[in-house]
Amino acid sequence: MGVVLRQGKDVKLYRNRKPRWRATRRRELKARGITPANRQEIWNVRTSALLDLPDWVFRRAVPGLGCLPHQVWLRPRDAKRLCALDRAAGGRSQVTKSEYKRCGLCARPLIGYEAEQRRKVVESGPMGRTTPCGPDCAQDRETRLWKKLAVAPARSEQ
Repeated sequence: MGVVLRQGKDVKLYRNRKPRWRATRRRELKARGITPANRQEIWNVRTSALLDLPDWVFRRAVPGLGCLPHQVWLRPRDAKRLCALDRAAGGRSQVTKSEYKRCGLCARPLIGYEAEQRRKVVESGPMGRTTPCGPDCAQDRETRLWKKLAVAPARSEQ
């Protein structure tokens, strides 16, 4: 089963090998002088049973994205941990997964379609990283307004 005879040659079949198209694409981009952008993901977790989110959740929340009392943007590892805590408390968390990217110029967080488009622009050419993320990129770089608008909710003091 593991060895197949083709035109007088023994060729091994590896059934569980993943296709190498990602590695090939990264090599092609590097050959053109483009540093490939990694695809990043963040999860929006809405808890149902936890009345107050633990303090570590707000420390680990993605900077620049707002938080609501029972809803927070986290990296997948932390989101899984929060979902497990909510499940242990008898709840069922609602999770929304999105692609995530930061603009290299103004550091504004981009999510969903906007992040996907930014990744494609970065991979389009060697000067892709210096392309602004939008019409307000220069203004966002100076004012950092997106940081001021995304304020975490006040935690209850006990």
